[in-house]
Amino acid sequence: MRIHIHLSPRVRLIMISTFSAALIGGAGFAFWRMTRSVLAGSTVAQGLQSKIDGFERNRIEAKGVEKVLAERAADYIKVREFYIDAKQPVTFLKDMEAIARATGTKLAIDLEGAGSDAQHLLLRLTLEGSEKQLLSYVRLLERMPYYLEITEVSYQNLAAELGWRPGEASGRFVVSIRVRTR
Repeated sequence: MRIHIHLSPRVRLIMISTFSAALIGGAGFAFWRMTRSVLAGSTVAQGLQSKIDGFERNRIEAKGVEKVLAERAADYIKVREFYIDAKQPVTFLKDMEAIARATGTKLAIDLEGAGSDAQHLLLRLTLEGSEKQLLSYVRLLERMPYYLEITEVSYQNLAAELGWRPGEASGRFVVSIRVRTR
């Protein structure tokens, strides 16, 4: 059995108008969603492009830093030589002993481990000799190619104690120094 519905032209017009409005509304909604997706994709693309540009700037800056480091490698090595190796201060100690031999000064070196830290090595030097020898040693010590600071100096006149001749001043310097380490 077949059912045949007979609709009036007015009802048909309303049904077709409603169906057309729904179809146009659905198409409009779909267009709006697609436009939103495209714009969101564009925003994502802009964000990615911004990050890419940032990475490119960082890469260019890194190349500049690499260039400066390459140009300044010799300077960097020279600066590192101003600092002593805290674990192996042998070269520094030998240099201080060489100055003592050159000035004719008697030298004793004590490492002050309690006052040392990760960046500094503290030493106490006991120097004996004539006034001229002691002053020469201290002058040369200050001119050593190391980053060092004389923190304390004390002087003791030993002329009578050591039996030196009256015209020759004899003394003892106790010098505390702070040396920068790597």
